[in-house]
This record gives sequence, structure tokens and C-alpha cells, in this order.
Amino acid sequence: MESQHIRDFTVWTFLDYIGDFLILFAVILVCEWYAGKKGYNIFERTWLITAAVLMVLILALWRTYGRLLNWV
Repeated sequence: MESQHIRDFTVWTFLDYIGDFLILFAVILVCEWYAGKKGYNIFERTWLITAAVLMVLILALWRTYGRLLNWV
């Protein structure tokens, strides 16, 4: 029964990572669309994408590892 639990945990963790990746990919596509619509050059596009991706990554890391922080 223990191997079933480990396999279920592994599958759900893998699906969670896939979901995070798809959200990150969608954010990048929306940023590219917005930057193209506004006519931004390559440097403005990179700043926009970097800011948006960092916000998503911080939220994902906080959701994953935030419970490990002990606020004393």
C-alpha cells in the first residue's frame, strides 16, 4: 500500500508542476501579445515579461514553500 501512496504523490506533484508551467506559459504569451499590441521594442518586452514572470514565480514558490516558513 505504501508504493501506491508514493506513486499517487509523484503523479499529483508532476501534474502540479505541469499546471504551474502552463500558467507561466500563458503569462508569457499574454505579455508578448500586449507588448506587440503596444509596439514595444525588444528591451521593453523583456522588462515586461521579466516582471510578470517573476510575480508568477514568487506566487508559485510562496504557495509551495511558504508553509515551511515559521514566522516567530
